[in-house]
Amino acid sequence: MEERRLNYAQAVCNDGSPGAFYFAPATDPVRVNDFLIYLPGGGQCYDETSCSQRWKEIGSTYMSSKGLSSELEKDGILSDDPAVSPWAGANKAVLAYCSSDGYMGDAGASKTTWQWHFRGQRLVKTMIRQLIRDKGLSSRSRVLVGGSSAGGRGVMTNAESLFRSSAASWLPRGSSAALFLDSPYYIDIQPYSPAFVGFAYEEQSKFSVMQTQQALSRSCATAYPHADRWKCQFGEYRLPFLSMDEYPFFLVASQYDAYQLGCNTQRTPPYALYPAESGALNDYASAFAFHTKDSLQQWITASDAEDGTAVKAQKAVLSWACYNHAIADTAGFATVTTSSGMSQREALATWLATNPFVTIPMARTPAAAAVEAAVTEEEEAEQSQPPTAEDKKRVLVWMDDCVGFACGTGCQA
Repeated sequence: MEERRLNYAQAVCNDGSPGAFYFAPATDPVRVNDFLIYLPGGGQCYDETSCSQRWKEIGSTYMSSKGLSSELEKDGILSDDPAVSPWAGANKAVLAYCSSDGYMGDAGASKTTWQWHFRGQRLVKTMIRQLIRDKGLSSRSRVLVGGSSAGGRGVMTNAESLFRSSAASWLPRGSSAALFLDSPYYIDIQPYSPAFVGFAYEEQSKFSVMQTQQALSRSCATAYPHADRWKCQFGEYRLPFLSMDEYPFFLVASQYDAYQLGCNTQRTPPYALYPAESGALNDYASAFAFHTKDSLQQWITASDAEDGTAVKAQKAVLSWACYNHAIADTAGFATVTTSSGMSQREALATWLATNPFVTIPMARTPAAAAVEAAVTEEEEAEQSQPPTAEDKKRVLVWMDDCVGFACGTGCQA
């Protein structure tokens, strides 16, 4: 994949250097109108101290475009091998992550932002505009918008901007889209280690400083008072509204998410290396896994219980009992599995086969409105039939159900 620079003045990295993305054209003539738009992970910063430390440690590659390579090679979902990725052969665009805000911010450099730019929203929007202008993204396109870790959280948070039914939609009107969300599912749990401020605190700080408000969905923002609207960019709280807004998505959530557990505990397994704490650490990891699985199961149950005939398999969840995080763009995408043997690759292929894509609405004209209203008698009769249990099953689920740290039998690649 070759590097391309973004050419909009406000689409900049933390240090003000121009944003960039990597692009590879379709290699399969059948998939010339298919696109994978991918936002990679890479953590974030949330206050002056964390941003300063980030700059010292990884600033040249995660806060600036100055150190980017001219080419990018990725595996997993970005592979061009059909045996590895069900989206092989499609056009692929990968945004260089250099905004440190989970692709959510829209703030220019100022004293308030410690002289850093946080322009994640502008970077995503500008890349899409350049794909429309230069790379054939159009109303004929099918678009899988995906991301891992910070990228998955960015896609989850910006979903309304991607799908909205107005001229402000980031994706072309008339195109169809679905979301792939790898490891965006922050859970609100008290950190084990007092050395970590907690993910809830990080998101609150981002909300107050980085101008993330424009990324938030209206349904979620309306449900929370202003002081709590940071929850609309936090996985556990965002998920029900993502579902309510009828955006089709495939979610991956490791029950022993390595990034979250690592930050929350400030420890690295095996926990036996910390004999004075091993019992407490294992208990914490078990509570984390239970919280993840239980909150997902509650949402799945509520989704499947909704009234009316739903679009079958509009949403999907894969949750394995593994200690890993954001492996979608690695070889593990096709090799790591649930205990029942389901990999991300196979699960995603199963979901995509249901054609979960939703069309970005075109501008409504009086003629279009009349067509929408003209439901035939045959369609009315079909819609009047009571939905079957299978019709009402709105979520495809592959979920490990075992007890014990990283107890999934398919976790080793």
